[in-house]
Amino acid sequence: MQTLHWVDQGVFFSLEEFGPAAILAKADIVALAEGLTSEPVAVSLTPMPATETPAPGIVTNNGVRYDLSVAQASQQAGFDVLQPRRLPNILSFAGAAYQPEDHIVRIFYIDRVVGLPNLYGLTLSEQLASNPGGCKLCGILVGDYGDPVNSKSGMVVGTGAVIETVKIGDLTGQYVEGYWMPTSGFFTWVSAPFVKTLDWQAYGKAFELQYSGYSVNNNVPIAKAALIAIAEDMMK
Repeated sequence: MQTLHWVDQGVFFSLEEFGPAAILAKADIVALAEGLTSEPVAVSLTPMPATETPAPGIVTNNGVRYDLSVAQASQQAGFDVLQPRRLPNILSFAGAAYQPEDHIVRIFYIDRVVGLPNLYGLTLSEQLASNPGGCKLCGILVGDYGDPVNSKSGMVVGTGAVIETVKIGDLTGQYVEGYWMPTSGFFTWVSAPFVKTLDWQAYGKAFELQYSGYSVNNNVPIAKAALIAIAEDMMK
């Protein structure tokens, strides 16, 4: 357990990191404290560098191999892929992938905190909403894990999930926190803030932003407002 205390303008702050192994080095914790802000979320987004070349070393995340550039994935999919023009500065482009079985393009922006495994970061997924084989990104639905019917129409979450309707500029989207956790041969839905998913539709396509991040006192570096700000920036 690592603890950092400080006082700024008469306000006491406490930042703690707890776990079986240190996820953050001392310098990272200090940098996280230095980055705290009361400004609007969009202010913390920085211009995204060119994303035409995957990062050195192929990244595999959740069974998906991100070994394409965005242009290559877009060409294979047969539609133009939108990207964020700005992202939080803790994220960097790792690579893109095209999944032909579902006609989905996925782009992975890896969390750059030293020592974190490849499972942490932001995944942007895009699919034509008119896909005749089913639109896996067209909403968030309640059901069982692996539901063969609902999974063709959107992301399936457990009965305990809290699905929120949110505004993305003039658009409407859905937001949920949580993930399916394997337990004794079954999968149980766990509501947790370190996995956040935002789904919406525009321009005849379905979009999904999903962030998985390390948690410090149930807080992660990218909050719901940041995901919405990224989505709004993409739609401009």
